[in-house]
Amino acid sequence: MKIALAQTWPVKGDLLTNIGAHVYFVHQAAEHGANIIFFSELSLTGYEPQLAHVLATNQDNTHLDILQEEADRYNISICVGVPIKTEVGIWIGMVIFSPKTPRQTYGKKYIHPDEEAFFVPGKTITPLQVSGKRIAPAICFELSNPEHVAFAMEQGADAYVASVAKTIEGNERAYKDLSAISKENGIPALLVNCVGEANGSMKVGGSAVWSSSGELIDYMSDQDEGLLLYDLENKATKIVLL
Repeated sequence: MKIALAQTWPVKGDLLTNIGAHVYFVHQAAEHGANIIFFSELSLTGYEPQLAHVLATNQDNTHLDILQEEADRYNISICVGVPIKTEVGIWIGMVIFSPKTPRQTYGKKYIHPDEEAFFVPGKTITPLQVSGKRIAPAICFELSNPEHVAFAMEQGADAYVASVAKTIEGNERAYKDLSAISKENGIPALLVNCVGEANGSMKVGGSAVWSSSGELIDYMSDQDEGLLLYDLENKATKIVLL
């Protein structure tokens, strides 16, 4: 079973352009045999909290239908980031498109204090069932929350995947946390970050994979767009620059 991490450079606030880029990355991931692909936090709009009230949508937005079509066509699950409009406020959301299955929305439950002016806590989901494995998603700040990690393990997660939008300092902390998560729980941990400027700071990529013993086994650069593929069975990785 292969997990693909898509390290992209989102275009600020441009949903349609970013959807087109996502479709291209999905095609490439499918060609390399991926069963599921994760994009970074708020990948469809860029991480722009101050624009969230304008950009927020929901999983039924017809512009997103093409992602469901791609999931069905290539038999691949697709996890994308987008602000989600709800009755109680805006979530930092992840919409999940699984083959021939109703799409799901996951809202970041544990938000950073800096995000509280723009977002409300969302609702987590159980690990995703993909090719007989349980893949637990996390969104950025959640990876540093013991309760989020504990919930994933209680649900029998086989791997833990964090979608983030982080600077150099944020990545340094996330690398330490994810190494500890994998070592303490005996499962691989993965991080997918974006590159480029967002919310007034540079996001530095570094999408990475840790083995079940906490060892960093592969990572991407701080500038390149591309895929980091991880085979859960044979523990092999591959980087594809796009």
